[in-house]
Amino acid sequence: MEKAYVLINCNLGKEDDILHSLQNIKSVKVHGSLEIIIEETNNYLDVLQEDIPCKIKSLPSLKTTFTPTGMKN
Repeated sequence: MEKAYVLINCNLGKEDDILHSLQNIKSVKVHGSLEIIIEETNNYLDVLQEDIPCKIKSLPSLKTTFTPTGMKN
C-alpha cells in the first residue's frame, strides 16, 4: 500500500469548503480542521502521483500544498 501526505494551506475562512471537498475523495483521510493534513492511500504509486495534482491541488480556495517525500510509516 502506497501513501502520500499533503499539507494544505487555504484561504482564510475557506477551511470548511476544502474539508468538504476532500471528504468526497475516497482515498483521502483528513487530519485536522484549521491546519489541514491529508493522508492519501492507494495500491499504486502512479495513481497517487496523478490524484494529488488532479484532485487535490485543483480545489478552489487552495493557496499552497506541500508534499514531503521520503517519509516512512
